[in-house]
Amino acid sequence: MWKALQEVGHLSETFRVGEVVEGLTRCGRRGAGDQVNTTVAALLTSVTHNLHTLLDHYLETAVDQIKPRLRDAVEKSCEEGRGTPLVEDTLSPTLTLLQEHLQPPSLRQRLLLRLWDAVLVLFMVVVSNKKKAVEYYEAVLSVLDLTFLLLTRRDLNPTAATTPGYTSLKEALEEQAVSTPALIVQYYRTRHAHLTHYQHPTTARLLIRAFYSQPGRLTLRVLEARDIPPRRESSTSSCCSSSSSSSSSSSSSSSPRSQPQCYVVVQVVPGHRFPSAAICKTWSTKAYPATFHETFQFPTGVVSGDSSGWVQVSLMQGPTCSGRLLGEGLLPLTNLPYVDSPELQNTCLRLTAPPVHRGETGYRCLTALRCRTKDEMAISFLKTLEKYHPEASV
Repeated sequence: MWKALQEVGHLSETFRVGEVVEGLTRCGRRGAGDQVNTTVAALLTSVTHNLHTLLDHYLETAVDQIKPRLRDAVEKSCEEGRGTPLVEDTLSPTLTLLQEHLQPPSLRQRLLLRLWDAVLVLFMVVVSNKKKAVEYYEAVLSVLDLTFLLLTRRDLNPTAATTPGYTSLKEALEEQAVSTPALIVQYYRTRHAHLTHYQHPTTARLLIRAFYSQPGRLTLRVLEARDIPPRRESSTSSCCSSSSSSSSSSSSSSSPRSQPQCYVVVQVVPGHRFPSAAICKTWSTKAYPATFHETFQFPTGVVSGDSSGWVQVSLMQGPTCSGRLLGEGLLPLTNLPYVDSPELQNTCLRLTAPPVHRGETGYRCLTALRCRTKDEMAISFLKTLEKYHPEASV
Protein backbone atom coordinates (compact mmCIF):
# COMPACT_ATOMS: atom_id res chain seq x y z
CA MET A 1 0.00 0.00 0.00
CA TRP A 2 2.85 2.38 0.80
CA LYS A 3 4.40 1.53 -2.57
CA ALA A 4 1.08 2.25 -4.27
CA LEU A 5 1.02 5.69 -2.63
CA GLN A 6 4.49 6.44 -3.94
CA GLU A 7 3.54 5.29 -7.46
CA VAL A 8 0.40 7.44 -7.50
CA GLY A 9 2.59 10.48 -7.03
CA HIS A 10 4.40 9.67 -10.29
CA LEU A 11 1.35 8.74 -12.40
CA SER A 12 1.33 12.10 -14.19
CA GLU A 13 4.86 11.46 -15.40
CA THR A 14 4.12 7.81 -16.20
CA PHE A 15 1.18 8.72 -18.46
CA ARG A 16 2.97 11.79 -19.85
CA VAL A 17 0.06 14.06 -18.99
CA GLY A 18 2.27 17.11 -19.44
CA GLU A 19 3.04 16.15 -23.05
CA VAL A 20 -0.65 15.61 -23.79
CA VAL A 21 -1.56 19.01 -22.40
CA GLU A 22 1.28 20.65 -24.32
CA GLY A 23 0.11 19.00 -27.59
CA LEU A 24 -3.46 20.20 -27.07
CA THR A 25 -2.23 23.71 -26.38
CA ARG A 26 -0.16 23.76 -29.59
CA CYS A 27 -3.22 22.71 -31.55
CA GLY A 28 -5.14 25.67 -30.18
CA ARG A 29 -7.14 23.60 -27.71
CA ARG A 30 -5.92 25.31 -24.54
CA GLY A 31 -9.29 24.81 -22.79
CA ALA A 32 -9.13 21.06 -23.40
CA GLY A 33 -5.60 20.98 -22.02
CA ASP A 34 -6.69 22.79 -18.85
CA GLN A 35 -9.57 20.36 -18.50
CA VAL A 36 -7.18 17.39 -18.71
CA ASN A 37 -4.95 18.92 -16.06
CA THR A 38 -7.91 19.57 -13.73
CA THR A 39 -9.39 16.10 -14.20
CA VAL A 40 -6.10 14.25 -13.66
CA ALA A 41 -5.26 16.35 -10.57
CA ALA A 42 -8.72 15.68 -9.05
CA LEU A 43 -8.42 11.96 -9.80
CA LEU A 44 -4.96 11.67 -8.26
CA THR A 45 -6.05 13.64 -5.19
CA SER A 46 -9.02 11.32 -4.70
CA VAL A 47 -6.93 8.17 -5.13
CA THR A 48 -4.26 9.51 -2.76
CA HIS A 49 -6.88 10.36 -0.13
CA ASN A 50 -8.45 6.89 -0.39
CA LEU A 51 -5.07 5.20 -0.10
CA HIS A 52 -4.18 7.29 2.98
CA THR A 53 -7.51 6.30 4.54
CA LEU A 54 -6.84 2.62 3.85
CA LEU A 55 -3.31 2.98 5.22
CA ASP A 56 -4.58 4.65 8.41
CA HIS A 57 -7.10 1.84 8.85
CA TYR A 58 -4.32 -0.72 8.38
CA LEU A 59 -2.11 1.01 10.96
CA GLU A 60 -4.97 1.29 13.46
CA THR A 61 -5.75 -2.41 13.01
CA ALA A 62 -2.11 -3.25 13.63
CA VAL A 63 -2.08 -1.21 16.85
CA ASP A 64 -5.42 -2.70 17.96
CA GLN A 65 -3.93 -6.17 17.72
CA ILE A 66 -1.26 -5.42 20.32
CA LYS A 67 -3.47 -3.30 22.62
CA PRO A 68 -4.29 -6.19 25.01
CA ARG A 69 -0.55 -6.78 25.56
CA LEU A 70 0.03 -3.05 25.95
CA ARG A 71 -2.80 -2.74 28.48
CA ASP A 72 -1.42 -5.54 30.63
CA ALA A 73 2.09 -4.08 30.42
CA VAL A 74 0.94 -0.55 31.35
CA GLU A 75 -1.05 -1.82 34.34
CA LYS A 76 1.82 -4.01 35.53
CA SER A 77 4.41 -1.24 35.17
CA CYS A 78 2.20 1.23 37.05
CA GLU A 79 1.47 -1.20 39.86
CA GLU A 80 5.09 -2.29 40.22
CA GLY A 81 6.42 1.24 39.78
CA ARG A 82 9.05 0.24 37.23
CA GLY A 83 9.27 0.44 33.46
CA THR A 84 10.48 -3.11 32.74
CA PRO A 85 7.10 -4.75 31.84
CA LEU A 86 6.15 -1.99 29.40
CA VAL A 87 9.42 -0.56 28.14
CA GLU A 88 11.81 -3.51 28.06
CA ASP A 89 9.50 -6.55 27.77
CA THR A 90 6.81 -5.17 25.41
CA LEU A 91 7.68 -1.98 23.53
CA SER A 92 11.38 -2.52 22.91
CA PRO A 93 10.98 -5.86 21.02
CA THR A 94 8.04 -4.41 19.06
CA LEU A 95 10.06 -1.40 17.97
CA THR A 96 12.97 -3.61 16.92
CA LEU A 97 10.65 -5.56 14.61
CA LEU A 98 9.27 -2.34 13.16
CA GLN A 99 12.74 -1.07 12.37
CA GLU A 100 13.59 -4.33 10.61
CA HIS A 101 10.41 -4.76 8.55
CA LEU A 102 9.00 -1.24 8.13
CA GLN A 103 11.72 0.54 6.24
CA PRO A 104 10.21 3.84 4.98
CA PRO A 105 10.91 6.28 7.88
CA SER A 106 7.75 8.35 7.19
CA LEU A 107 5.53 5.25 7.39
CA ARG A 108 7.26 4.11 10.57
CA GLN A 109 6.67 7.59 12.02
CA ARG A 110 2.93 7.33 11.35
CA LEU A 111 2.73 3.95 13.02
CA LEU A 112 4.76 5.12 16.02
CA LEU A 113 2.43 8.09 16.52
CA ARG A 114 -0.60 5.80 16.61
CA LEU A 115 1.20 3.44 18.97
CA TRP A 116 2.12 6.38 21.24
CA ASP A 117 -1.48 7.66 21.25
CA ALA A 118 -2.71 4.19 22.22
CA VAL A 119 -0.19 3.98 25.08
CA LEU A 120 -1.24 7.43 26.36
CA VAL A 121 -4.91 6.44 26.39
CA LEU A 122 -4.06 3.30 28.36
CA PHE A 123 -2.10 5.38 30.89
CA MET A 124 -5.07 7.75 31.26
CA VAL A 125 -7.51 4.87 31.81
CA VAL A 126 -5.29 3.19 34.39
CA VAL A 127 -4.61 6.39 36.33
CA SER A 128 -8.23 7.61 36.25
CA ASN A 129 -9.41 4.38 37.86
CA LYS A 130 -6.93 4.62 40.73
CA LYS A 131 -6.85 6.74 43.86
CA LYS A 132 -3.45 6.03 45.29
CA ALA A 133 -0.75 7.59 47.42
CA VAL A 134 1.73 10.17 46.15
CA GLU A 135 4.41 7.49 45.64
CA TYR A 136 2.20 5.65 43.13
CA TYR A 137 1.89 8.72 40.88
CA GLU A 138 5.61 9.40 41.17
CA ALA A 139 6.26 5.88 39.87
CA VAL A 140 3.71 6.23 37.04
CA LEU A 141 5.32 9.52 36.00
CA SER A 142 8.70 7.80 35.90
CA VAL A 143 7.30 5.00 33.68
CA LEU A 144 5.71 7.57 31.35
CA ASP A 145 9.03 9.41 31.02
CA LEU A 146 10.86 6.15 30.23
CA THR A 147 8.27 5.31 27.56
CA PHE A 148 8.60 8.74 25.96
CA LEU A 149 12.38 8.43 25.97
CA LEU A 150 12.31 4.98 24.36
CA LEU A 151 9.95 5.96 21.53
CA THR A 152 11.72 9.22 20.72
CA ARG A 153 15.04 7.35 20.56
CA ARG A 154 13.44 4.90 18.12
CA ASP A 155 12.49 7.38 15.38
CA LEU A 156 9.42 9.06 16.94
CA ASN A 157 9.77 12.82 16.48
CA PRO A 158 9.87 14.42 19.99
CA THR A 159 7.89 17.46 18.81
CA ALA A 160 5.18 15.29 17.27
CA ALA A 161 5.12 13.12 20.42
CA THR A 162 4.45 16.15 22.65
CA THR A 163 0.71 16.02 21.96
CA PRO A 164 -1.98 17.80 24.01
CA GLY A 165 -2.89 14.41 25.48
CA TYR A 166 0.68 13.76 26.61
CA THR A 167 1.05 17.26 28.05
CA SER A 168 -2.25 17.01 29.94
CA LEU A 169 -1.42 13.55 31.33
CA LYS A 170 2.06 14.61 32.43
CA GLU A 171 0.71 17.75 34.19
CA ALA A 172 -1.95 15.70 35.98
CA LEU A 173 0.62 13.14 37.15
CA GLU A 174 3.02 15.85 38.29
CA GLU A 175 0.25 17.38 40.43
CA GLN A 176 -0.76 14.01 41.86
CA ALA A 177 2.89 13.32 42.68
CA VAL A 178 3.08 16.45 44.85
CA SER A 179 2.55 16.02 48.61
CA THR A 180 -0.71 17.21 50.16
CA PRO A 181 0.92 20.06 52.17
CA ALA A 182 2.67 21.32 49.01
CA LEU A 183 -0.61 21.25 47.04
CA ILE A 184 -2.34 23.29 49.75
CA VAL A 185 0.48 25.86 49.72
CA GLN A 186 0.19 25.94 45.92
CA TYR A 187 -3.51 26.79 46.27
CA TYR A 188 -2.84 29.73 48.61
CA ARG A 189 -0.03 31.02 46.42
CA THR A 190 -2.39 30.97 43.42
CA ARG A 191 -5.22 32.45 45.44
CA HIS A 192 -3.09 35.36 46.66
CA ALA A 193 -2.12 36.23 43.08
CA HIS A 194 -5.74 35.83 41.98
CA LEU A 195 -7.17 38.06 44.72
CA THR A 196 -4.72 40.88 44.10
CA HIS A 197 -5.08 40.90 40.31
CA TYR A 198 -6.13 44.33 39.11
CA GLN A 199 -8.87 42.96 36.82
CA HIS A 200 -10.99 41.65 39.69
CA PRO A 201 -13.44 44.28 41.00
CA THR A 202 -13.18 45.48 44.60
CA THR A 203 -16.08 44.13 46.66
CA ALA A 204 -15.17 45.94 49.89
CA ARG A 205 -12.26 47.46 51.81
CA LEU A 206 -11.21 46.32 55.26
CA LEU A 207 -9.24 48.51 57.63
CA ILE A 208 -6.94 46.37 59.79
CA ARG A 209 -3.76 46.66 61.83
CA ALA A 210 -1.49 43.61 61.71
CA PHE A 211 1.86 43.26 63.48
CA TYR A 212 4.05 40.96 65.53
CA SER A 213 3.73 41.82 69.19
CA GLN A 214 6.72 39.53 69.81
CA PRO A 215 8.62 36.97 67.70
CA GLY A 216 6.23 34.22 66.68
CA ARG A 217 3.15 36.06 67.98
CA LEU A 218 0.89 37.81 65.49
CA THR A 219 -1.67 40.42 66.53
CA LEU A 220 -4.40 41.52 64.17
CA ARG A 221 -6.99 44.21 64.86
CA VAL A 222 -10.09 44.32 62.69
CA LEU A 223 -11.18 47.95 62.69
CA GLU A 224 -13.71 48.77 60.01
CA ALA A 225 -15.23 47.55 56.73
CA ARG A 226 -15.88 50.12 54.04
CA ASP A 227 -17.49 50.27 50.59
CA ILE A 228 -19.67 47.24 51.28
CA PRO A 229 -22.27 46.85 48.52
CA PRO A 230 -25.80 47.68 49.78
CA ARG A 231 -28.11 44.86 50.70
CA ARG A 232 -30.36 43.72 47.89
CA GLU A 233 -33.94 44.59 48.58
CA SER A 234 -36.54 41.87 48.14
CA SER A 235 -39.13 42.13 45.36
CA THR A 236 -41.92 42.67 47.89
CA SER A 237 -40.22 45.68 49.40
CA SER A 238 -40.17 47.36 45.98
CA CYS A 239 -43.98 47.19 45.73
CA CYS A 240 -44.51 50.39 47.66
CA SER A 241 -46.35 53.53 46.81
CA SER A 242 -44.63 55.80 44.32
CA SER A 243 -44.19 58.52 46.89
CA SER A 244 -42.46 56.29 49.45
CA SER A 245 -40.21 54.63 46.86
CA SER A 246 -39.10 57.93 45.42
CA SER A 247 -38.29 59.33 48.84
CA SER A 248 -36.30 56.26 49.85
CA SER A 249 -34.43 55.70 46.57
CA SER A 250 -32.41 58.86 46.92
CA SER A 251 -30.92 57.72 50.21
CA SER A 252 -30.91 53.91 49.83
CA SER A 253 -27.25 53.76 48.82
CA SER A 254 -26.08 55.43 52.02
CA SER A 255 -28.86 54.56 54.46
CA PRO A 256 -28.00 52.34 57.45
CA ARG A 257 -30.99 50.21 56.53
CA SER A 258 -29.32 49.17 53.27
CA GLN A 259 -26.16 48.01 55.07
CA PRO A 260 -26.04 44.17 55.16
CA GLN A 261 -25.37 42.33 58.37
CA CYS A 262 -21.74 41.26 58.18
CA TYR A 263 -18.77 39.93 60.14
CA VAL A 264 -15.11 39.11 59.54
CA VAL A 265 -13.33 35.74 59.72
CA VAL A 266 -9.57 35.81 60.38
CA GLN A 267 -7.26 32.81 60.15
CA VAL A 268 -3.61 32.01 59.56
CA VAL A 269 -3.14 29.69 56.60
CA PRO A 270 -2.25 27.04 55.59
CA GLY A 271 -3.72 25.38 58.66
CA HIS A 272 -1.31 22.44 58.72
CA ARG A 273 1.59 24.84 59.34
CA PHE A 274 -0.19 26.60 62.19
CA PRO A 275 -2.16 23.89 64.04
CA SER A 276 -2.33 25.98 67.23
CA ALA A 277 -3.82 29.04 65.51
CA ALA A 278 -7.60 29.22 65.91
CA ILE A 279 -10.08 30.51 63.33
CA CYS A 280 -11.40 33.79 64.77
CA LYS A 281 -14.62 35.68 64.00
CA THR A 282 -15.81 39.15 64.90
CA TRP A 283 -19.28 39.90 66.15
CA SER A 284 -21.87 40.41 63.44
CA THR A 285 -22.98 44.01 62.90
CA LYS A 286 -25.51 45.98 60.89
CA ALA A 287 -23.91 49.27 61.80
CA TYR A 288 -23.09 51.81 59.10
CA PRO A 289 -20.21 51.91 58.58
CA ALA A 290 -19.40 48.38 59.77
CA THR A 291 -17.17 48.98 62.80
CA PHE A 292 -15.63 46.06 64.72
CA HIS A 293 -12.52 47.10 66.73
CA GLU A 294 -11.75 43.54 67.76
CA THR A 295 -8.24 42.15 68.37
CA PHE A 296 -7.03 38.59 67.75
CA GLN A 297 -3.71 36.90 68.39
CA PHE A 298 -2.16 33.93 66.61
CA PRO A 299 0.92 31.82 67.38
CA THR A 300 2.89 31.65 64.14
CA GLY A 301 6.41 30.72 65.16
CA VAL A 302 9.29 32.30 63.29
CA VAL A 303 8.29 32.74 59.64
CA SER A 304 10.61 32.99 56.64
CA GLY A 305 10.27 32.59 52.89
CA ASP A 306 7.65 33.85 50.47
CA SER A 307 5.38 30.83 50.94
CA SER A 308 5.66 30.49 54.71
CA GLY A 309 2.05 31.51 55.27
CA TRP A 310 -0.63 34.15 55.00
CA VAL A 311 -3.26 35.90 57.09
CA GLN A 312 -6.60 35.30 55.45
CA VAL A 313 -9.44 37.72 56.15
CA SER A 314 -12.93 37.05 54.83
CA LEU A 315 -15.81 39.51 54.97
CA MET A 316 -19.04 37.55 55.34
CA GLN A 317 -22.66 38.63 54.94
CA GLY A 318 -25.26 37.20 57.30
CA PRO A 319 -25.35 35.83 60.86
CA THR A 320 -22.03 34.84 62.39
CA CYS A 321 -22.58 31.09 62.05
CA SER A 322 -23.83 31.03 58.46
CA GLY A 323 -22.64 33.75 56.14
CA ARG A 324 -22.00 34.28 52.46
CA LEU A 325 -18.61 35.49 51.27
CA LEU A 326 -18.55 39.16 50.25
CA GLY A 327 -14.81 39.51 49.77
CA GLU A 328 -11.49 37.97 50.68
CA GLY A 329 -7.87 39.04 51.15
CA LEU A 330 -4.53 37.42 51.92
CA LEU A 331 -1.55 39.10 53.58
CA PRO A 332 1.86 37.33 53.44
CA LEU A 333 3.17 36.82 56.98
CA THR A 334 6.68 37.82 55.95
CA ASN A 335 5.43 41.32 54.98
CA LEU A 336 4.10 42.22 58.44
CA PRO A 337 6.06 44.56 60.75
CA TYR A 338 6.85 44.30 64.47
CA VAL A 339 5.05 46.43 67.04
CA ASP A 340 7.99 48.80 67.46
CA SER A 341 8.61 49.22 63.72
CA PRO A 342 8.28 52.74 62.24
CA GLU A 343 6.51 51.05 59.31
CA LEU A 344 3.61 49.96 61.51
CA GLN A 345 0.34 51.56 60.40
CA ASN A 346 -3.23 50.65 59.55
CA THR A 347 -3.71 48.72 56.32
CA CYS A 348 -6.68 49.27 54.03
CA LEU A 349 -6.97 45.83 52.46
CA ARG A 350 -8.75 45.58 49.12
CA LEU A 351 -11.12 42.62 49.13
CA THR A 352 -12.16 40.74 46.00
CA ALA A 353 -14.22 37.62 45.42
CA PRO A 354 -13.15 35.79 42.23
CA PRO A 355 -14.64 32.27 42.12
CA VAL A 356 -12.59 29.16 42.77
CA HIS A 357 -13.00 26.68 39.91
CA ARG A 358 -10.72 23.67 40.13
CA GLY A 359 -10.54 23.37 36.35
CA GLU A 360 -8.84 26.76 36.05
CA THR A 361 -5.10 27.19 35.71
CA GLY A 362 -3.54 27.32 39.17
CA TYR A 363 -6.49 25.62 40.86
CA ARG A 364 -5.92 22.19 39.33
CA CYS A 365 -4.24 21.28 42.61
CA LEU A 366 -7.78 21.00 44.01
CA THR A 367 -8.51 18.14 41.59
CA ALA A 368 -5.46 16.29 42.88
CA LEU A 369 -6.55 16.90 46.49
CA ARG A 370 -10.07 15.65 45.77
CA CYS A 371 -8.65 12.31 44.62
CA ARG A 372 -7.12 11.75 48.07
CA THR A 373 -10.23 10.33 49.69
CA LYS A 374 -8.29 8.75 52.57
CA ASP A 375 -6.03 11.72 53.28
CA GLU A 376 -7.36 13.49 56.38
CA MET A 377 -5.43 16.70 55.66
CA ALA A 378 -6.85 16.93 52.12
CA ILE A 379 -10.38 16.16 53.31
CA SER A 380 -10.23 18.75 56.08
CA PHE A 381 -8.82 21.44 53.77
CA LEU A 382 -11.49 20.90 51.09
CA LYS A 383 -14.26 20.86 53.66
CA THR A 384 -13.15 24.24 55.05
CA LEU A 385 -12.62 25.69 51.56
CA GLU A 386 -16.09 24.72 50.38
CA LYS A 387 -17.69 26.50 53.33
CA TYR A 388 -16.51 29.78 51.83
CA HIS A 389 -16.40 28.71 48.19
CA PRO A 390 -19.21 26.24 47.39
CA GLU A 391 -18.33 26.51 43.69
CA ALA A 392 -15.04 24.69 44.38
CA SER A 393 -16.96 21.43 44.81
CA VAL A 394 -18.30 21.50 41.24
